[in-house]
Amino acid sequence: ADILFNQVRNEADLLLLLENPALSPNWRQHAAYWLEHGTVADWQRRLLGPESLRLP
Repeated sequence: ADILFNQVRNEADLLLLLENPALSPNWRQHAAYWLEHGTVADWQRRLLGPESLRLP
């Protein structure tokens, strides 16, 4: 999680995550997404819920 969400994009670290069989496929998919798209996936909806239900 630290590599994906707290660090600047580091391709070598992302490749380590992608190749680590101890990680769940979902976490490896997040690393692959960042490598492919150059940005981490947006987790706002997952963490905060739908925008229509958020407090102002």
